[in-house]
Order: sequence, then C-alpha cells, then structure tokens
Amino acid sequence: MVCTCCNSSHQQARTYFEVWDNRIESNSPCTLPYMCCTTSEKCVADRVRVQYFDRSPTRSGTCCLCLPCSLCGPPVIFAVTPKILCVDLSDCCGQQIMCAPCNCRGLRVGLFCCFPCYRFWACPVVSGAKEAGKFLFLWEKALEEYFKKHGLPEHHMAKFDKTVDAFISPLDDDA
Repeated sequence: MVCTCCNSSHQQARTYFEVWDNRIESNSPCTLPYMCCTTSEKCVADRVRVQYFDRSPTRSGTCCLCLPCSLCGPPVIFAVTPKILCVDLSDCCGQQIMCAPCNCRGLRVGLFCCFPCYRFWACPVVSGAKEAGKFLFLWEKALEEYFKKHGLPEHHMAKFDKTVDAFISPLDDDA
C-alpha cells in the first residue's frame, strides 16, 4: 500500500489483491475520518472490487460499442517500478501493476527504441505491490487456464509484459 505512514494498521490489514480461477478481487479500504490516527477497526470502510476474466482488463472490450478493441492489439498488463534518477523506490512504496486497453500493435515512442506507446494509456490496477513479477506470472497462468476452459479467442486475452522502466529499452521486452 502506498504511503503506509498515512494508513492505520487496521486499514493495512484489510488491504488485498487476489487472483482466482475466474476473477481478480481487491479491497482498498479507507479510514474515516482521521486516517492514521484512527485506532478503531470500526472506522475502516471496505471498498471491494471484483473483475471477471471475461471483461477488461484481462480481455479486450469494444470501442464505439461495436468495434473490438483487439484491432489495435490485445490488452497489456505490466508492472512498473518507481524510480527517481535510476534509484529504485520500490522498498518505500512498492511496485505498481498497470493495464492498458491495447498494445498499439507493438509501436514504441521512438519507433525502434524507447518505451512502448501503450504506457500513455495505461491505468493503475494496484499500487504498492510487493514482488509484482511473481504475481503477474501467477495471474497470467490463471488467465491462460480460464481462456482454454471457456474456448475464448486467444487474441482477446491480455498479454503480460515485462517492460523496462528506462527511457531507452531493447526491442524485445524479454531481453
């Protein structure tokens, strides 16, 4: 969780992000009214969210209510490590798991180098994650099993990308 100094221990204990066989589920509780000064669990309000694998962000949706978003490529889910001048800040605030509606057909900002274009349209799914790489690996395996079990088209399934946070990155993200 980001800014743990501003969150009560009750709030931190109720925060989770889990992957199931057919959905992702998270709880981002908030404390009212005194944030870190709250000493009672009764002041913690749960904000539970469930997203099934047959919907965004794990499957491409539609744009303009009729055209499939898969025309621009499959959705992308990736992790970002916060940095300031190449100093890794993940020990302080964790990593962020992001999703983008499409991979923009693999285009990059600098055509052949730099970061992928989809990062401009990416939104955070969860912040403050620890060991995001392992978590994304398990999420990807659960999603693959779901798509096989239900016979959904593979080109609609989200791709899990290993992006490089630097301005200049190799052509192949797996490198």
